[in-house]
Amino acid sequence: MQSRAMVRHAARNAVLLFTASEFSRSEIVRRYRIAAQKIVVLSNGVDRRRFHPGDEGREALARHGLAAAGYLLMVGRLEPRKNHANLLRAYAALPPSSPPLVIVGQRDYGYEGLARLVDSLRIADRVRFLETVGDADLPALLRHASVFVYPSMAEGFGMPVIEAMASGVPVVTSHCTALSEVAGDAAELIEPGDPASIAGAVQRIMGNAQWRNELRGRGLERAARFDWAVSARRLLEAYENHFSRRSALRTTS
Repeated sequence: MQSRAMVRHAARNAVLLFTASEFSRSEIVRRYRIAAQKIVVLSNGVDRRRFHPGDEGREALARHGLAAAGYLLMVGRLEPRKNHANLLRAYAALPPSSPPLVIVGQRDYGYEGLARLVDSLRIADRVRFLETVGDADLPALLRHASVFVYPSMAEGFGMPVIEAMASGVPVVTSHCTALSEVAGDAAELIEPGDPASIAGAVQRIMGNAQWRNELRGRGLERAARFDWAVSARRLLEAYENHFSRRSALRTTS
């Protein structure tokens, strides 16, 4: 409670605010009743030295018992907001011949429920939870996935989506919060509360090589728009504009 009050006070008294998406800006305006003009959107960037297509990193796959293009992937801490439960329900609806589902993320509250769900859906032999994937292995797991699925219920940006796109992997993600803003037309957008919507999107990609390749191309183009250098320039411009206005006001007063 005290933390929320401090954040509210800081936001309302700041002369300039920065956030990572238009969705986040609209939420800040709505929640804290702040003028939108005070808030500058600085998109996150993707490190294309780490996240890129190619054959690199197959030894990392071997360490985790995986085969290139032989699994579906989700990356995200095991918490309810990430919507693993509906992902598991969607996966259970896919044909038994579907690639295994690999979920990368550390346990958080609610994990026990996921374990019980996996058992009840009878997919324990087809689902892998990896909690100890290091920063060095993560890019390899991304670039060699068949499909990246990220059905999160709420995100202020959604870094894994852009990292998967930069890796040349077709993406399925939610149509809500900042995810549709980040993904644009470069992903299959789904209703996160509907397992059938998630399953259908995965099947469309897996069953259509032309669509799969088109999504890869769109994703690479989309990811190229998210550049840390561009965001850094926008940050500098925002500071320069703010201080130049202050200087002008002092001069005329």
